[in-house]
Amino acid sequence: MLTEYCIKLPDEPGQMATLCEALAEKGVNLMTACALTATGAVVAIVTEDPKSTMEVLDGFGHEYHTNDVLQISVPHKPGSLAAISRTMGNAGINISSLYIMAKDEDTAIIAFTVDDTEAAREMI
Repeated sequence: MLTEYCIKLPDEPGQMATLCEALAEKGVNLMTACALTATGAVVAIVTEDPKSTMEVLDGFGHEYHTNDVLQISVPHKPGSLAAISRTMGNAGINISSLYIMAKDEDTAIIAFTVDDTEAAREMI
């Protein structure tokens, strides 16, 4: 299972580089990542190596939390994401984060975190 790590960083030059360098030194490969700023910075990364990732983050000194990541393969065509989003919404499942992990001409792999992992897992 993949894990999402949401890390609160100071909104300062070099913070992302420091985080990525520390992960690279442990051999952690990022499957996907995004960074946003509002008040401070939040970096969300998805990795396949929870042990090494947590060792880096625990030593990094910044607050973080984790979420289980679910993946689904959908047809790569207009409306596919709308359909899965609507199905989850109708079931009362809130999507917290979403990533397009991979795609080719026919298929897209969507990864997401939700507020009810078990219910979503049963749906997919």
